Amino acid sequence: MDDSNVISFLLQTEIIPLCLRIMERGTELSQTVATFIIQKILIDEQGLNYLCQTAERFYAVSTVLNHMVNNQLEKPSPRLLKHIIKCYNRLVENPRAKIALKGKLPVLLKEARLLENLDESSKKCLKNLNEVIQSEPHATVNTTSSMATGNDFSDPSCFSLSTTDGLRQPQDAFSFQSETFRIKTPVSDSSSVFGALQNVY
Repeated sequence: MDDSNVISFLLQTEIIPLCLRIMERGTELSQTVATFIIQKILIDEQGLNYLCQTAERFYAVSTVLNHMVNNQLEKPSPRLLKHIIKCYNRLVENPRAKIALKGKLPVLLKEARLLENLDESSKKCLKNLNEVIQSEPHATVNTTSSMATGNDFSDPSCFSLSTTDGLRQPQDAFSFQSETFRIKTPVSDSSSVFGALQNVY
């Protein structure tokens, strides 16, 4: 089974909200694995389009990533931070996500204490992220292509007005996720899910 088929299957399961819950509350090891899975989903074009299709999905992911970066000062983990940076780096390849993240990336991503332990590959990835965020969008970019034409990422109507570090947050980060991610395959079908994950991880 190739990666595209695996990703297509995973998008129909509870794997994304499950990973986001682990990223928010898990141990360092489980957070690293869950973030890596989200990273792999984002690398695939259909995964990126899916997570950026609606404002709810985008903010569910970006809010958790933002929270994880803020936790790095208390519990630094270069391995985990590497995967977080790669997730951001892929998100900004989506035009609307780039606009939403511009000026709203956690300032801690520039904190020397966090960055000094990153490997060269991660430092290059972070440098590219900052360059892409600061660049102007191309004049011919259609920010609504391959996406839902409903709420814009800056539309506050989908979210509570509670904010942290400039990012709007849903009132409950997980209570709405079954609807947000349109679950088709229940997590009880764990054998299929974990069989697919073996092809991704």
